[in-house]
Amino acid sequence: MNQIYFDHSSVKTAQLAGGIVRKVLAYSDTVMTTYWEVPLEASIPMHAHPHEQMSIVISGKAEYTVGDKVYPMNPGDSIVMPPNVPHCVKVLEPLVAIDVFSPIREDFLK
Repeated sequence: MNQIYFDHSSVKTAQLAGGIVRKVLAYSDTVMTTYWEVPLEASIPMHAHPHEQMSIVISGKAEYTVGDKVYPMNPGDSIVMPPNVPHCVKVLEPLVAIDVFSPIREDFLK
């Protein structure tokens, strides 16, 4: 790992389908932090990946489904999605969230 400081105004930003914005805030060899803006009309479809994922809701409301359980998520709430467990997000109010991944999502750096 070479970089230890990440200026928010110059981090890698992706404009995704449905108006979703993803920013890679910081990463090391083993962990990555991302920032998400998800508009009301968007959602994150059911998917799974080999990364452990933690999500913290900053603003807005959503329902996170992890496996077969649905969790209401409000500002300040957090959740852990274990590796390879299917999960999705249904947005109920425009959502801002911070996610942490381990290992890092190499695909987010491309």
